[in-house]
Amino acid sequence: TECASQSGELYGEERFRAFLSRNFQSASSDILDTLRTELEHWSGGEGFGDDVSVLALEYDRVSGVA
Repeated sequence: TECASQSGELYGEERFRAFLSRNFQSASSDILDTLRTELEHWSGGEGFGDDVSVLALEYDRVSGVA
């Protein structure tokens, strides 16, 4: 949520929650790919000025296994 746009605005928790709401039914690998693309676009496509860390867990509702 700390990824800054070219104007210095942070991506932020609210924007991240909206992203998850739009993508929650996708596989975790697809969510990560889409998030990376969105953050690259948000930051101006020049790469990231800092590290990027994401933890993704996938839960199987049928078996109850994470």
